[in-house]
Amino acid sequence: MILLAYPLVGRLWCSFCPFMVWGKIAQGLGRRLGLQPQCWPRGESDRWAPPLVAA
Repeated sequence: MILLAYPLVGRLWCSFCPFMVWGKIAQGLGRRLGLQPQCWPRGESDRWAPPLVAA
C-alpha cells in the first residue's frame, strides 16, 4: 500500500516539512555573510544510480 501511495502523496510531506525552512534560513544567512555554497560532488552516480533505484 505504501509503495502504491508514495507516487501520489509522497511529496505532500515536503510541503509542510520544517527542515526546508531551516535550510532557507541557513542559505539566506550564508549569502548575507558572503559565503558561496560548494557544488555537491556527483561523480559517476548520475549514470548508474537512476536505473538501480528504478529496478
